Amino acid sequence: MHEEDGEGSARGTWKAGEESARLRGAALFAHSSDAIVDIDPAGVITAFSPAAERLLGHRAGDIVGNPLGMLLSDRTPEEVATIRANLAGQQDVEPFLAKYRHPDGNVLELSLTAVPLTHPDGSPAGITVIHRDLTALHRSQAALAASEARYRTMIDSAHEGIMGLDMEQRFTFVNARIAEMFGYTVEELTGLSLGAITFPEDEH
Repeated sequence: MHEEDGEGSARGTWKAGEESARLRGAALFAHSSDAIVDIDPAGVITAFSPAAERLLGHRAGDIVGNPLGMLLSDRTPEEVATIRANLAGQQDVEPFLAKYRHPDGNVLELSLTAVPLTHPDGSPAGITVIHRDLTALHRSQAALAASEARYRTMIDSAHEGIMGLDMEQRFTFVNARIAEMFGYTVEELTGLSLGAITFPEDEH
């Protein structure tokens, strides 16, 4: 009797844990800031999170139950098949970059993480694809790189010698003019200690 009670208790605990996991998954799906799309082994979209609606520009009711190609309407069937195969092959769950054309015409730069799904018996159930928008980040990085390039061009073309030193008095950057004044190339001077090219009395 006690053994049966113990087994019943274990089954109840297992079911409670399973239900908790289901509810947790549903909450994460509904409230995640990352877009989540589930695709079955046949390439049919089976779930489309609220964040996916906002990011990818489709309503869940319009997209769920349709093939992946409906979401990638700007791609050929061959390209969609390749994308499906690539997603299914992401067994190490490592994010990778991809471009997505939004229905409004804008091209988004996304980080995709494909997570394999399995049935209780271990057979494939499809994949969950987590989308994270990197468009704004990449644009800001590109703008910063362009700004740095313009600044560097101004420094390099200046007639005055310009240099920067760190706390250990090593050259962190130099322009061509200051390198010429010291008799070095820019590459030779960068990282060199100021003391290595000056006389001790010059430092007083």
